[in-house]
Amino acid sequence: MVMQLRGRRRRATFAVSVIAAAQLVTQAVAATPAFAYGRLDVVLVATTLDDYDDRHNSNSTQTRSASCPAGTHVIGGGARVSGGSDEVRLTRLVPVRGSAGNNDYYSATAEEPDTGYASEWQFVVYAICADVDELDNYSIVSASTTESSTVFKQAVADCPGSTLAIGGGAAITNGDHQVGLQLSRLAAPLDIARATGREDANGFALDWGVTAYAVCADRISGAAIYGTIAAQGDTQECPPDKYVYSVGGGGSLTDSGPYFLQTVYPFGERSWTVEMTGTPTGQTTVQALCAY
Repeated sequence: MVMQLRGRRRRATFAVSVIAAAQLVTQAVAATPAFAYGRLDVVLVATTLDDYDDRHNSNSTQTRSASCPAGTHVIGGGARVSGGSDEVRLTRLVPVRGSAGNNDYYSATAEEPDTGYASEWQFVVYAICADVDELDNYSIVSASTTESSTVFKQAVADCPGSTLAIGGGAAITNGDHQVGLQLSRLAAPLDIARATGREDANGFALDWGVTAYAVCADRISGAAIYGTIAAQGDTQECPPDKYVYSVGGGGSLTDSGPYFLQTVYPFGERSWTVEMTGTPTGQTTVQALCAY
């Protein structure tokens, strides 16, 4: 599954969208859909960064949500930590179906370790959303581990019936800045979504758990998993005729050491980036679901 994908075909709107996406990371801009793409009229949305203090701070926890436009469902998303060195880690990457009258959204949380992190860091959350009329038998399912003080845990969310996983997510519960996400990704057959979490190098005496989320629907045309294995992280691209519908990655399915997901986000209509706080045992999976 190791691929070096370097497609360069772009529509005119993509040139604008890349600029918009970059501004969302470095400037205060509105959280509007950057662009639409693919057969499902997918839109990419990012959180608003209102002022300098909002964009750069040393809060011990930052939680943000990116809301989908009306008439769309969340199918994926991600988050990007900037300036966190190898300290700040992701603890939540959660797709949420809106209640009646409310839009779907993607919520994420990043945390400093319990020992703190003195420098300022920035946190941006992304939602990938698709037209509700193009998603048959859509649902979001989850599965959680039993809470305990075990060092490493894995959860698996299984899509119902004949539906397939088109996106995923993961969350740590009761980790208290001493547990982080190691992995959030789909399995290659697109039947399940996996999530793993681990205690940090100092250990954690209290009980905690991990939850996996799967966004499920009938098969999307051409949907398949693409990516590579890297040391600490990488940026990859879909084939030239396909687009990013969800992103994921992280360590292996077993304990990868005290290293955590720090960035998992869609970089553009065909690109995505995954980074960890260090090089895990077994290296880092950099993965996306790409489709027409």
